[in-house]
Amino acid sequence: MNKVVKGTIAAASAVALFGGGAGSLAYWQDSASTDEMLLQMGHLQLDAIAKTYTLNGDEVNYATLTSYDSRLVPGDVVTYMHTFGIDVAPAADAVLNVGELDLGTNAQVVLDAIETDLTVTVVEEWSDALTFSATNEARSFNVTGRGVVAVTISVTVPADLEDTDSMVSGIWVEPLPVTLTQVAEPLPDAVG
Repeated sequence: MNKVVKGTIAAASAVALFGGGAGSLAYWQDSASTDEMLLQMGHLQLDAIAKTYTLNGDEVNYATLTSYDSRLVPGDVVTYMHTFGIDVAPAADAVLNVGELDLGTNAQVVLDAIETDLTVTVVEEWSDALTFSATNEARSFNVTGRGVVAVTISVTVPADLEDTDSMVSGIWVEPLPVTLTQVAEPLPDAVG
C-alpha cells in the first residue's frame, strides 16, 4: 500500500475518533454524592390514661358510685377526674380542646338543683417541658411538649336543697370530647 493511502486511512480514523463523526469520544469522569438525610417529622399524641371517682372526698369505683346503695343526697359532691397524656413535638404548636359539659336529657328540675364545674389542669410534666396556656377560646389551651393534663368534672347537690323530690332522677353526664389538634401557630392567649 502506498504511503498516501495509508496516511488517508489514518487521518480518516483520527477524524472519526476525535472529530465527532461516527466514532465516540471518551472523557475522564469522577463522581461524588450528597450526604444521606433523615428528616424527623413532628408528632402529636393524646392518650387517655387514668380516671378516678370521688364521693365527698373519698375515692370510689364507678360501680359503687352508680349503685343503688350510693344514692346522692343534698350536700354530696361527686368528682370525676380523667388524665390524658400529651406528646407534641417540641417545635410544633397544638391546641387541646375540651368539649362543653353536656348534662344530656336531665330533667330541668335536676339541672336547676345541681352545681357543676369543669377544670383542665397540668398534673405532670415529662422530660420535654410541657407548655400549657389558656387561649381566648373557651376550654382551649395552647400546648407543646410532653406531660399529663387532668380534666375534672364536679357535680354538687346543694346542702340547702328545698325540693328533695326533684332528685329522684339520676344525673346524666354525657361523654366529654377531648381533642388535640396541630395548628400553624398558637391561638391568642386568654386575656385577664
